[in-house]
Amino acid sequence: MEMRRNRALIIAALLGTYALLIAPSECHGDKQEFVLVHGSGHGGWSWYKVAAILRHSGFTVTPIDLLSAGRDHTSVESVKTVAEYSKPLTDHLQNVTSKVILVGHSLGGTSISYAMEQHPEKISKAIFVSAFMPSNNQSGMETVAPEILGGLITKGVLKINSANGPEALPVSVSLNSTYEMFRKYLYSECSDEDINLGMSLVVDAPYAAYSEKLTLTPQGYGSVSRYYISTGQDKIIPNSAQILMTKANPPLAVFHLDNGDHMSSFSYPEELTSLLYYIHLL
Repeated sequence: MEMRRNRALIIAALLGTYALLIAPSECHGDKQEFVLVHGSGHGGWSWYKVAAILRHSGFTVTPIDLLSAGRDHTSVESVKTVAEYSKPLTDHLQNVTSKVILVGHSLGGTSISYAMEQHPEKISKAIFVSAFMPSNNQSGMETVAPEILGGLITKGVLKINSANGPEALPVSVSLNSTYEMFRKYLYSECSDEDINLGMSLVVDAPYAAYSEKLTLTPQGYGSVSRYYISTGQDKIIPNSAQILMTKANPPLAVFHLDNGDHMSSFSYPEELTSLLYYIHLL
């Protein structure tokens, strides 16, 4: 029943997005801003397909580069907290004059959770796309079973980098940006063009963004309407892990991209944008 319902919703959303694409000025009067937050090692650039569709439809779209990511050249080793990493996002929220829709992908779920706690009055909805969705006193990496991240490290997909010195503290996390690894794991349903784009642009992410436990309260984080989009072919955060996450910390609704890999913003941008459009109407 749930699968049929989700398919029906996707079809309805696709029809809505198609209508927007052919007549963007006539379909919707109240255009909210979408604020798009990237995953580990990526930047605002990873949303370029989704952003283009939303902008064509008349929405304001702001893809964020978190500290040390994308066009922000802060040294990743200097980023010690989720607050620091998320500062470009929270700075943007401080300056908006109306409520926005936050969308976080993968590790970006940690940053949007932090932003929901800090600025709930600025956010109408938060959408987690194959993302970490922590509960109170939980880190992003604790939202999935230890063997998932451990397996990615063992397979060479992820690498934890330590600082110099006797304590050898972890400071950053690297993606193995070879074509073979991207094709097999991260960008498994994506075009060669998008794989090569990712290979040329990914950077390390701060370890703190994975490991820091967040303080999330009912008055802050809990007051924002929260939705989850799961991806059926995800080889980074497997679909089974995403579903367990949503059961442990239930959002208002869960939607499914059955064929989506971890980078659905590249592999299925129309379908993903359709779901974003549908959720914004709820």
